[in-house]
Amino acid sequence: MIAVVAPVVLAERPAEGVGLVRINRPDARNALNLEVRKLLAKHLTEMGDDPAIRCIVLTGDLISAKEAFDMGLVSEIVADGEVEKRAIAMAQQIAELPPLAIEQVKECVLCGMDASLDTGLALETKAIQMLFASQDQKEGMAAFIEKRKAKFQGR
Repeated sequence: MIAVVAPVVLAERPAEGVGLVRINRPDARNALNLEVRKLLAKHLTEMGDDPAIRCIVLTGDLISAKEAFDMGLVSEIVADGEVEKRAIAMAQQIAELPPLAIEQVKECVLCGMDASLDTGLALETKAIQMLFASQDQKEGMAAFIEKRKAKFQGR
């Protein structure tokens, strides 16, 4: 008989624009060994490079919800049975935002993470200037004035 071994990291696409990466080692409390770290890097890189993915949810029971909240790693605590559903709903909300704006936020955070405050503010200013000249900005303003949902195109 051949034993079926479940993958230690699962990658899913539960909703449009949303990627979900799940650490799947419950017997080891989802500990991060070399295999898991490599697979996390692989899946996160693939999803990060995919323009259709606008938000990624990473899940696995590494620390308690209160510890994660106290460290600033999570913005909200929900009941255990609602975690994934709420995370995907939040990711969908982010995925529906203007694609250029989300792209610029990610770029500013990633590039500015280790930069000085002045450099981080310069990155933010550049992003705002670029976004204000975009077609998506004009669409957002028109939709607001016309009281309708915006149809962002990423231009």
